[in-house]
Amino acid sequence: MKTIACTPVAAIGDTRQLMITSMDGSTKVGTAKDGGALLADFTAGAFILADNDGQLIVGPIQIEAAQVLARRVAEGDPRATTEPQANLILATAVLALAHMWPRVLAAAAKGAV
Repeated sequence: MKTIACTPVAAIGDTRQLMITSMDGSTKVGTAKDGGALLADFTAGAFILADNDGQLIVGPIQIEAAQVLARRVAEGDPRATTEPQANLILATAVLALAHMWPRVLAAAAKGAV
């Protein structure tokens, strides 16, 4: 498996960590109908949920993609609500946003938002 350059940003319980990618890249997310690898691109700043050994659990997740998934779930799209990793994707996105929120509030207090 290809290594994804990332930095830990928060511990999640005793066995997992929230990480942020430091470089653009792509990762295998499945298998195409022709048997080839199905790849998803990501940019620096995407979030990952990994175990403490660095093994990927879910991600990289672009916040914009998580927003699309959340909207589809909220609209009642049955394909989105039965997506096998929807819970992990949305949980990771919420944790990422919660991690960034204090900086957003600080910037807003300075009038920078």
